[in-house]
Amino acid sequence: MVALAGLNPKSQKATGGTRIAALQVIAGLFLELPQKLSAWALDVLQLCHKSLKSSGTGEPSYRAESIRTATAVAKACYKARLEQQELDESTTTILPGAVEDRALQESLKLLSKACADKYPEIRQTAACFCSTMAPMFVPSRNTSSDSSTAPNSSVLDEVIALCIKNLDDESIAVAISWAECLAQCITTAIAYGQLQNSDSSRRSQIDGDGSNEDGVRTRGPSNKVLSIASKCKTLQASVRYLVDHFLKAGGELSASRMGGPFSVGGRSVREGFGMTLAKLLRIHSLLPDVIGFDYSIRELLLDILAMVGADLEKQIGRSSLSTMSTSSSSLTSQSKTSIFGSKNKSIADGGLACLATARVFREGLSEISSESRQLSILNELITLCAGGQDIPPLNSSQTQACLVEISHLITTLGEFAGSSLEDLIPLLMISLKSPYHGVRYETAVVCSAVAASFPDQARRILQSSVCEIQGQHAELVTQATLDAEKPAAPKKKSRFQRKEDQPIDRSLHFQYAIHGHALVIAMLLRDLPRLSGGMPTDLLAMAVSVGEILVTCQNIDILTKINPNGSCTCVRAGFIILCGALTVDQEAIRSHIPLVFSLWQKAGNSAEAGAKNFDADQEVICLDATLSSVVAFLEHCSELLLDVPDALSQTTAILEKILPLFMEGGRYCSTPTNSSIAPRYNSAKASIMEAFAWLPPGSFPMISNEVFNFALQHVQLATEAEIMCSLLPSLVNNEDKILDAKSFCRAQRYGQVGGVRDIDNNCIVLKSELTLFDERESVMHFQGAGNSSFNGRFHDELWGSRILGLFSFDGIDLDPAPTALHEVGTWRRPVTSSYSSKVRLVDAAIQAFSATFGLKDGKEQQQAMVLLEQMVPPLLAQLARTMGVNASLSEVERRGKAKDDNAAVANITAVLLACLKALPLHEATHDIPIGLGPPWMNKAKDLLLTLLPSTSNIVRRAAAEGLALLATLGVTEDAHTLQSSVLHSLDEVMQGNKPDGKPRAIPVEPISAARAGSLLTLGCIQRTAHNIKMTHKARSKGRSSTSESVAAAQRDALPTIQMMTRILPSIACHAAIRDTFVPRTYGLHAFNILLAYSTYQKKEWSAEDQHLLKKAAETVEDNFLSCWTSVSADMDGGAEPEKLGAEAAFLAVIIRMMTMLVPYIDESILTRFSQINSMLREEYSKHPVVLIETMAFGELHTKYSNSARSSRLSLSAPDISEIFTKLPSYSLQSVEACALLTKEEIDMQKLSNESDYATLFNLLATISSLKPSPRESTFRCLAVPREANQYQIMELEKSIIKALSALDNHKMLSREFIGNQTRWQIRATALTLVTKELDSHSKLSLDTITELLSSACGAVIATSESYEIRPVQEAGAQLLLVLVQAFGQLRDPADPSSLFMNQFSSQIFSSLKHSLTLPGGIDNERAYRLFGIGCNLFEELLRKEIITDAAVFKRLARPTILSSTELDLIRLSSELSANSFRERNIKSHVVKLSTMSRLAVLVDTNEILENVSTFMLESIESYKVAFAVHCAAVALDSWQLRKSTAKSGFFYGNILDLDRDMQKVIIKGGAPCLCSSLICFAGILGNANIDDEIQTACKEWHNLVSSLALVEFHEILKLLSDDGTCDDGTMVGELPLGETMMYSIRAIRAILNSVGSSTNAFEKCGIEEIISSIATEVVFPSIGLQKLKAGSGNVEKNRNRISSNESVVMEACKLFEAMAASGLYNAKAESRLLFALLTPLEAFQSGILKVDTIFQTSVLVSLLRSMLFLLRRDIVNPLLVDGMLQFCIEVFSVEISDVLRAISEEILNNCLVHESITSSRRQQIARTMAEQGKWKAWTIIVAKCPIALSQSLPLVNEALSDLQSSSRHVEALTAVRNILQGFESRANPAVGIIMKSVGGSCLGLFKGYATCAIPVKDDIEKHRTPVCTDTMKIIMVSYQHLSTAENQLIPYLSLVFEVFIDILRYNGLPNQASHQKGANPVLGRLVAQAIVHVARTTPEPFKEVVGRLEPHPRALLEFSFRAEMNGYTTADTAPQKKKLNLKFFKK
Repeated sequence: MVALAGLNPKSQKATGGTRIAALQVIAGLFLELPQKLSAWALDVLQLCHKSLKSSGTGEPSYRAESIRTATAVAKACYKARLEQQELDESTTTILPGAVEDRALQESLKLLSKACADKYPEIRQTAACFCSTMAPMFVPSRNTSSDSSTAPNSSVLDEVIALCIKNLDDESIAVAISWAECLAQCITTAIAYGQLQNSDSSRRSQIDGDGSNEDGVRTRGPSNKVLSIASKCKTLQASVRYLVDHFLKAGGELSASRMGGPFSVGGRSVREGFGMTLAKLLRIHSLLPDVIGFDYSIRELLLDILAMVGADLEKQIGRSSLSTMSTSSSSLTSQSKTSIFGSKNKSIADGGLACLATARVFREGLSEISSESRQLSILNELITLCAGGQDIPPLNSSQTQACLVEISHLITTLGEFAGSSLEDLIPLLMISLKSPYHGVRYETAVVCSAVAASFPDQARRILQSSVCEIQGQHAELVTQATLDAEKPAAPKKKSRFQRKEDQPIDRSLHFQYAIHGHALVIAMLLRDLPRLSGGMPTDLLAMAVSVGEILVTCQNIDILTKINPNGSCTCVRAGFIILCGALTVDQEAIRSHIPLVFSLWQKAGNSAEAGAKNFDADQEVICLDATLSSVVAFLEHCSELLLDVPDALSQTTAILEKILPLFMEGGRYCSTPTNSSIAPRYNSAKASIMEAFAWLPPGSFPMISNEVFNFALQHVQLATEAEIMCSLLPSLVNNEDKILDAKSFCRAQRYGQVGGVRDIDNNCIVLKSELTLFDERESVMHFQGAGNSSFNGRFHDELWGSRILGLFSFDGIDLDPAPTALHEVGTWRRPVTSSYSSKVRLVDAAIQAFSATFGLKDGKEQQQAMVLLEQMVPPLLAQLARTMGVNASLSEVERRGKAKDDNAAVANITAVLLACLKALPLHEATHDIPIGLGPPWMNKAKDLLLTLLPSTSNIVRRAAAEGLALLATLGVTEDAHTLQSSVLHSLDEVMQGNKPDGKPRAIPVEPISAARAGSLLTLGCIQRTAHNIKMTHKARSKGRSSTSESVAAAQRDALPTIQMMTRILPSIACHAAIRDTFVPRTYGLHAFNILLAYSTYQKKEWSAEDQHLLKKAAETVEDNFLSCWTSVSADMDGGAEPEKLGAEAAFLAVIIRMMTMLVPYIDESILTRFSQINSMLREEYSKHPVVLIETMAFGELHTKYSNSARSSRLSLSAPDISEIFTKLPSYSLQSVEACALLTKEEIDMQKLSNESDYATLFNLLATISSLKPSPRESTFRCLAVPREANQYQIMELEKSIIKALSALDNHKMLSREFIGNQTRWQIRATALTLVTKELDSHSKLSLDTITELLSSACGAVIATSESYEIRPVQEAGAQLLLVLVQAFGQLRDPADPSSLFMNQFSSQIFSSLKHSLTLPGGIDNERAYRLFGIGCNLFEELLRKEIITDAAVFKRLARPTILSSTELDLIRLSSELSANSFRERNIKSHVVKLSTMSRLAVLVDTNEILENVSTFMLESIESYKVAFAVHCAAVALDSWQLRKSTAKSGFFYGNILDLDRDMQKVIIKGGAPCLCSSLICFAGILGNANIDDEIQTACKEWHNLVSSLALVEFHEILKLLSDDGTCDDGTMVGELPLGETMMYSIRAIRAILNSVGSSTNAFEKCGIEEIISSIATEVVFPSIGLQKLKAGSGNVEKNRNRISSNESVVMEACKLFEAMAASGLYNAKAESRLLFALLTPLEAFQSGILKVDTIFQTSVLVSLLRSMLFLLRRDIVNPLLVDGMLQFCIEVFSVEISDVLRAISEEILNNCLVHESITSSRRQQIARTMAEQGKWKAWTIIVAKCPIALSQSLPLVNEALSDLQSSSRHVEALTAVRNILQGFESRANPAVGIIMKSVGGSCLGLFKGYATCAIPVKDDIEKHRTPVCTDTMKIIMVSYQHLSTAENQLIPYLSLVFEVFIDILRYNGLPNQASHQKGANPVLGRLVAQAIVHVARTTPEPFKEVVGRLEPHPRALLEFSFRAEMNGYTTADTAPQKKKLNLKFFKK
């Protein structure tokens, strides 16, 4: 392998990647066999070094592979040494002797050679090799320093020097790698220093000479060469060393190159040292044993803050540093020095240093720290900012850096940081008065971060800031008044005046405080409405009022005259506050809009006439603030333009008045000379153009020309000043974004690597412009304050993939138009404003220009195009004329080349594309002759063709889209002509000619850029045509006929096949030599777009379509094999740089093409594609762009392939874990895609072990620790790219949680799982997920339940330094509630008589008590949410009867019960009623009322134990009237909130004062409060003990809530209707539907109870519809009688919720009972009620309804009870009686439960006694029942009508005489026995009648069955016992009847005893078995018992009968008698026979 790897590259054997393969084999062997091959390290390293020298410049892949092989060797040596010394890899930072000395030298040579390679890929690989080798760059401890072969310890020092030289490499990725390498080497130096110290301390005990003070021997070379490493022996020394180099490096303009071959100097130098410091701290944070314990957090923070300390101030000058973070003598008049600094100083140096410091804090300390350590850092930062004894004072920059990190930590820690607020809030109040602008701004940002986690605290800050401003303003005015009263001081005539002699403005501290608090108010007004608790309207009114006061300061003459700067500051602060107020909800600000308009009008008049006592700079400041508020109004309150009268006209008039002031000849036409005012001047002009862009199209016709010219002028000025717009990424289609992808080493701009944090962050730092805090302040309300959440972006799919839809989303096009006027035409929402005022100005100019371009005539449009053409750079224009391009596209990038991002090119492209997108679908011709369309379109086409060869990808994409729009958006008549012209020009360009077809005379290679753009244009044309077609289809739906649509489609059809034909040559394999890599990538993507959009939604596939799909599949495979494999490297032919740079884009395009083809290809091709996808994921998975595409392919592969689940290609859980843990520097986009795929596709059961599962939660913990401050970029001083804020970590956390919530894994159900979560956010998430998981695990082990109960109870009391962590407590309480609901009735296995949870009652009750404890005096929304959950838990504990002790109930219920002082009777008609309600704390009052109402309903329905309900009844009874009134008020407020019918309610003065959570509380409390109020009113009305006046007041409330109950019930029924929606937008999602239905039905029942005898009131209830609806929608489906109707998903779900809720059904049945019992209804209602009752009964009678469950039985019993109430009325329909009679007769013929039989018997009895049932009818029924064998019914009828007995007895005798069926015997005997036993009197003559008729048959059956003598066909044994038992009972009943008539008894007994003796003889007795077949001793004993009974009860007749018997029968009878008396005992010897002495028997 070594020989093959070292072959001559020109030899035949070396072709085809042989040498690369050999190196890969060597590397693999070293990694697999480290112990055996580590001795070969030197040889292989020499081979690698030789490979670097001998491969030349054309083999970068081979050179890179050689360094990777060296890295493998280093890893092998490292691993072998670890195994040899048995060390832990995670804690080992130094490994002496792992590599031999010559190998170390060879490694150093290899690194030196690799650092000089011009390919950045080689340099980055070398840095990775160096990082791997870092622990081994130390001499061996076993080698003597005196030996000639001693290791050279200078290797480590030389490596450190090498790293430092390359920290500013021109490749960002390479610089990052060297920074990481330097951090690793310094870590090794620290460990080596500690090792030397330990060795020297041991040697000093033996030899005290020969070592210096550091413990290093002075002999040998080490005294000379350890100069760098010796400075880094400790972490503290290393940090100070790096900080020192950071300061010495110099600023942006003064920093020289570090000495590397590709160093660039400038910003990169300090950025490199900052990265190194951050990475060093990260390494040591993971190695706690390495960090010295004497290096405290405070010392570390102070050392880091030295980066912006006094040394930096001296270096760059105080004024330069303070430009970013301070104000000068006033807020308005600052230094007039140039903002660009001096020759060697840049104004950006201070800001960049602050940013570097903040990044070290964030990335080096906070992000990787634990929660407790982050809290310690936060406390230390607060302490440092506050100052104090032994704490050095911080300058403004240091304070600013600390505040930045404080804001991040507050967001990261959230509730955990609550303990720090006590120290933080006073610090913030002080910092808001700081004289430095940066400190004030960052303090306001910290307040915003506090608001995100502590909204209640933020509201207090807001209120105190308003009061503070009022006080400071009063002081300012007072100061001005005092100064005005003083005599003017004489002015000095000296021309020279020292600075210290200048007068001091004593009002500055007032101005600072006003400005700082205004910033806080504005930010909190922006944030609070979207947080818990919302924005109270009174606070908003206070803020607007104080804003008005400040703005009107410009009208206070004494203030403007004495202190114009102070007045200007007040005006500026006032408009800042108004800007914040305008971001609040539109309804909240509506009432303040007239005031705002009046202030604008005054400001406009003042600007037009000139403000009194203000100079021009001050006027600009005020005007900038005014215009910012106008833009804030248009962005956040655009709907008010139409809702508020004259709002649009007034806004337009103000803008029309101000715009001329900035135009030529206006008061502000010239740029201010004051450099500090220039940004505000630019911001003001940008604001006015943004305002016009926000207005509806055509709403400013009077000034549209001025706007058009003004915008065009500023586009020209910006282009001349090389100011580039930032609009292009927002204008182009994100579907083409993969074309921008670059390899890590080639990335130079943000977004080219798919979200890799380190690279993207460094791109931002190195490429972004500096922004001042004044600029940030102007646009802080335009940064998406009202944008939708991050997760709303993936609203759609792209080609069936949600992942592709996620990253191809263009949010700006999907936002709805604010008003109907904006929907006219193609108005586009303006993009978010840039932080840089210069960039913002050009952006606004482009948007205003495009907004007015369509309003101009053709001539003006043509002139504008000419002006744009003149702006094209001459070089680009010349190249375009010859169709040549910059050769840099195909050559390696060199320093000093022209920038790719040319400002002129970008601005012109953005203007053209914005104008084309703003045009309507069909542009009018304006009388232009039909030809090529309007002239401006031709000019635009030429311009775009000129821009097409740009080297910038984004410009090429924009030009391609612009050409596509021109080819598809022209006038209808000219569209094809213009389209043909565009296609012809593109064709000529791709052929290598000029656009006019003439050949060009330049080489082939430079046309690659033009070819790439031309290919992309073809795809864009197809996509644009498709989008226009979809838009036409949507707009013309239903307005045109099918024939017209077909004709239009044929007319507008594109030459798709011709365009594909033009693309194929560029993507074919044979074109590999001709075309470069970039055109091939663009061509593949264009072909993919053409194919995708031409076949989109086709129902039928033609042969041509199928051929194209096959061609596409073939193209994918051919390009993969011919352009990416190692074999293709031999044919690159000098195109390696381009290939390496575009490789990521090429592979992404290949995979996306495969993804698009997945649904259309067969299984064989899909298998090959899957293999390609697997290889690319394995080889290139570190690049997020490629990784995302592979995941999208896996998503569709899973969807369309049958074998996807078992295939390795579908992403499994271990794959996700690997992606999460191995992504380079953490890519947010890749993790987001993984989260989405995890949620949608991944089967998480594939998790191999708990560690894999824990990886997902570790990722969530990592994300939680990365949270930045909300709404503010991490890069505060830079104008970051707009798309950089798109992927917010805070929203990504929500996406991960949603993905994890979809998992199903039992491992979550453990205490260990919850306890292992270290961060409180993850613990709360784990508790929430466990709660969700319980829904799918109804059966858990007792151990698991015990663990979960302990975890939940522990979470309910979670605290952090005595501060309650409410989210964890809330999640714990919710889990405890679910546990009680699921397992509350589980019995204890050890004691089945008690509940399992009783043994945890003390823990549960303690947790419940904590959750029911409200904080005193603190309005904490989370505390009230916890209180609400606690109330639900309390109710559930009562339901489950876990709370059984009355004392415990009282103790726990006391916090939930209102006292009598909190409740009073308030009249409905009283004017003070609303205010009386609002005086209370709405949160606690409503929650307690709701809880009391629920408990009251439970008590009313007897669902809780009586002994614990007494306290509740007594409490409510003491203030029953007031309680009912307050509950009624809650119910009415709930209704109004759901229906939005009123802006105020009883408990709230303005709906805007209620946040979403509070609205939910009121809405959910409405139903129980409504029910309980009606129940209370039912007991109040008509109560003689209650005063008449009170009853009158209650009657008013009762009438109102009664109507509400009925209306609400009907609204609920709407949810069950076919459409399933409510017409008026009811908040359905907030309603617990089943519970609400139950309370509504109970409320209706309460209405019935309170109506009394008023039938009219009952009729008003709409009782007919109520009965019918409840029956059909609730009762019938619940018992399986009626299937739910098919409906929408929500309707079906709602119906299932209702019908499956047993409480709702039983309450409905109780309502039927109440209705039937009340008798207050009309005929129609009665028919509905009968229908509801009889339908189930009829189904049951006919056998359709099967009553199988207890619930169904309960329902049926309740319905029968209702029927019973109806039958007991005075007037009953005879048909109803007859029907129920028949029903009962039928019911008794089947097996039914006892309760159902009992109610049926009661109904039958009522029917039989009804007057409509005559005696003859009863006799007939009895006879019929006997004939039909329905003996149960016959029994009841005969018992009720004895006269019917005689006529039916013959039928009974007939049944008993039937010897063919034993079943008839059983039924008839049972009936006879029941009849006889039912007689109350012994002497009932009916007994004789019965026995006379059937007595003989009964005795015959008794004897026949007992002796098996009866000849029945059935199995005699089956019915033998019941027949014998029944006959014996009949005999004994007859005996009792005759016992008083001795003359009749003796014959009767004689007959019976004969039968008894036969039975005894046949069956024997238990102690004397019979040998007869079928003998049963039990029957013998039965006879013996009867004999004994007769002998005891009637001895004389017994003696008489026995005496008449024959001796043998008498002996048998005597024997049975004795046996029964003796208990059938047997003696050992036979007893002597004794005669029975009959004389002892006495009567």
